[in-house]
Amino acid sequence: MRNEERGKALDAKLAALLTGVVAATGFSFRLNASFVNAITALLYLAPLALIASAYTAKLRDVAPTIHSMERSFPTYPVSTIVEAIAAMRMANEANARAFDQKAAYLDYAVAATLVATLATLLAQILVTLKVVP
Repeated sequence: MRNEERGKALDAKLAALLTGVVAATGFSFRLNASFVNAITALLYLAPLALIASAYTAKLRDVAPTIHSMERSFPTYPVSTIVEAIAAMRMANEANARAFDQKAAYLDYAVAATLVATLATLLAQILVTLKVVP
C-alpha cells in the first residue's frame, strides 16, 4: 500500500474511533448519572490522548514528489535525477516510520477504548443492580 493511501486509511480509522469515544463519553452520562459514571467517563481520556498522539505524528516532507519535479525541477536543491530519487526514497522511509507510529497509536487507542468501555459497562451494571450507589 502506498504511503498516501495508508495515511488516508489511518486517518479514517482514527476519525471513526474518535467519534465513538466522544459518543461513549456522552452516553455514559445519559442514564443513571452518578459519581461512578463520572469516574468511568474519565477512563476515556486515555484513548483520547492516544488518538491525539496519532494525529500529531509528523510526516517528513524532505524531498520533491514526482509531480512537483515535473513542474519545477530546477528550483530543487538537487542537481541530478539520481539525487532527487535518493531524496524521495529517504522521505518515503521517514514517512513510513511516521505511519508505523501512527498505526501503533491507533492500536493502543482501540485497546484503551475497549478497556474503558468494559469498565463503563460494568459500572452501569453495578449501579443498576444498586451494588454501587
